Amino acid sequence: MNNMQFFRLLWVWMLAIVSCAMQADEVFQKVTSLNEINETDTYIICSESVSGAIYKTSGNFLGVLSVTTKQVRGDFIEIDPDRAGTKEGVPDEFKIIRVKNGIYAMKYVADGNLLSAERSKNYLHKTTLEASDDRAQWRFITYEKGVYVNCANRSGFFISLYKGKFGVYEKYKDWHDKTLLYRRVATKSKRVVIGNARYVSFSSPSQFALTLPLGLRAYVVDQAYPDRVRLKEIGAVPANTAVLLSGEPGTYLMPYATQSVNAVSDNYLLTSDGKVTGDLRTIYSLGQIEGTVGFFLVDSGVKIPEGKAYLKIGTVTAAKCLSMWHAEHVGITTAVRQIKEESSGTLSYDIGGKAVPCPQQGIVIRNRRKYMHR
Repeated sequence: MNNMQFFRLLWVWMLAIVSCAMQADEVFQKVTSLNEINETDTYIICSESVSGAIYKTSGNFLGVLSVTTKQVRGDFIEIDPDRAGTKEGVPDEFKIIRVKNGIYAMKYVADGNLLSAERSKNYLHKTTLEASDDRAQWRFITYEKGVYVNCANRSGFFISLYKGKFGVYEKYKDWHDKTLLYRRVATKSKRVVIGNARYVSFSSPSQFALTLPLGLRAYVVDQAYPDRVRLKEIGAVPANTAVLLSGEPGTYLMPYATQSVNAVSDNYLLTSDGKVTGDLRTIYSLGQIEGTVGFFLVDSGVKIPEGKAYLKIGTVTAAKCLSMWHAEHVGITTAVRQIKEESSGTLSYDIGGKAVPCPQQGIVIRNRRKYMHR
């Protein structure tokens, strides 16, 4: 395997890892069935293309709050209004009130007004109507893409985004973006997704510390050597701190800390601003190759995504990979991972039979087969 092949393979795996962790203050999940609707949760209304969400203007008329493609993660919309340098806001939230069988009213959480529609026009307002007024009544219908919001008192009409405005339009006008319901599933928290590698890099917000949910662990790098780094477990993530998060594959919500969290004194991990570029000499980023997770050299010209942790080793070494080991007091150690790998035959060994945690130069043995790493 030559150097070019090595780094092509490296970045296929590394991009899969660094794209696993996402952050957002407000997390909304698409409603896909009427069975998910209740009078306890809060909801937002977004266009089918998720290019906008309902937002009140200074008066009773409704405006459009932009939702960018970067904020859409499958069935989730993630909004981070606390992120520095952005103009993101949170769409207006509604409580859903069941009026009668299949008919609902939508009440603004902020002021208690109802979302209503004119009987003869396409206007959409917020008003102080009673829920019994048919102008404030809506019918939700499940379609393939989710739950659409239809107008109950005007047959064949639904809320739609059209020419930059939300209104009530006829269903057969296919060029209108129909609207879908999204339910808020988290507030004042960061969502992170752990993939099969069981590690992701992460940086906490500049102003807020985070607590760890059950099953999720956080580590800093407190010691660095030419061929390995040591991970030290921390109980909470201080503000403006780069860490590694570890857990079983799945989605975790990390709430904002309600008490102060002390800063970490020794931490070699740095946070990328999106402009950090590899040099194939001193910059290392979290990655996975052939089942092994570690810090790998970043190829020249490759930028580390914003908000991701990386290492910069001051002394140039020949190591393409820095293996990870844990401080002794940590409950879950690397040895646990290695036992699992040994049982499945996925560890690499040198020709002397010694286990090597990262692909090294020279001949290595894996699954009883020899491989050459250059």
